[in-house]
Amino acid sequence: MALVEYKLKDKDNLTEEDIKVVEAGRKKTVVFDDDSPEITPEMMKRAYRPGRAKSTKKMVSMYMEEADIEYFKSMSKDTGIPYQTLISMYLTDCRKTKRTFNPVWEEPA
Repeated sequence: MALVEYKLKDKDNLTEEDIKVVEAGRKKTVVFDDDSPEITPEMMKRAYRPGRAKSTKKMVSMYMEEADIEYFKSMSKDTGIPYQTLISMYLTDCRKTKRTFNPVWEEPA
């Protein structure tokens, strides 16, 4: 992996002490160990995704039946996929397949 250099800009407004810390860091040798392994090209491929579209997801808050939440949580345990992701995947599938919902309402007693 190549050495990465960062050039400071005038607007960074570093103090003399900040500059001394940066200069001292430049002189240190990089040590790779189990806690800080050298980055491999494979790691970079997984981490860097050029041209990836920004997420179109939006945070929402909603009330759900506890039984429905427990249902997706149990699916989460079986699949290893977080339950909120499963709910999102299900809703996306409904939209893509144009699934419709025709409720049958019971008459009050």
